[in-house]
Amino acid sequence: MSFFKSNFYDSVKLFLAQFAMAVYGLITSMATINSPVLMVGSSVIGVLLYIFIIYDFIWEIGGNDKIRLDVAHVKINYAKPIYMSLLANVPNFVFGIIVIIGHFIGENTLFTIANAILRMLQSMYLGIFKNIVINGTDLNQNPFTYTITPFISVFATFIMYVLGTKNIALLPERKSK
Repeated sequence: MSFFKSNFYDSVKLFLAQFAMAVYGLITSMATINSPVLMVGSSVIGVLLYIFIIYDFIWEIGGNDKIRLDVAHVKINYAKPIYMSLLANVPNFVFGIIVIIGHFIGENTLFTIANAILRMLQSMYLGIFKNIVINGTDLNQNPFTYTITPFISVFATFIMYVLGTKNIALLPERKSK
């Protein structure tokens, strides 16, 4: 319970970052619907921006935990970012499971509604998956596509946390005068 209490707000912030990128994804997907190249480009930029937001937020948390290790000799819990990201992705997983269940039991209404919500929550990927066609259908129609994509943010969160604990910056720091 202590983990949930101390990291719930950070998980909410991760979800809000995803929601902000979902708004970006919806807007750019609608604006570039007639140009596959622009649609893929804006989607790739959206995914990279989402990973950068994760980097900026989680790297600092990893750095703060490294300071706690150095000062108070508190052990670093490398499962922390995974739990935080899994908690932030609970809505994605819930709707993903509903999509898979709806697809396999043949309930089209359940599948359609849950898939639409799941696509809206992860709309930064829309342009990429719309333009990847396998066997005549794009990946947006695959029930597993948006169920798997939350693991990208889980993986990114873990990597960024480790980089923060090791004080490895991907971007150069600003020099102060």
